[in-house]
Amino acid sequence: RAKLQLVAGLVGIFALSWVGAVCDDAEAASCEGNNTIHTACALTFFILYDLKMLASARQGLGATSTAATLALLVTDSWLLAVVE
Repeated sequence: RAKLQLVAGLVGIFALSWVGAVCDDAEAASCEGNNTIHTACALTFFILYDLKMLASARQGLGATSTAATLALLVTDSWLLAVVE
């Protein structure tokens, strides 16, 4: 489980590095970017980041059941972080 979290973290950081490297505005002459690659990398990073946060919270609270994990999903602070 720890190895999976490490791999997810490394893939997320790699995706985040591409977000900064690939401009998202294909119309600007100074950019010549690709919005599809930019958005896909951003979504990959944020999804993996949220999953890592849930896994860390679950370990910290000692939650072992699926019901406890679902309870973490519906907390106000987690929803606020996802919406932001």
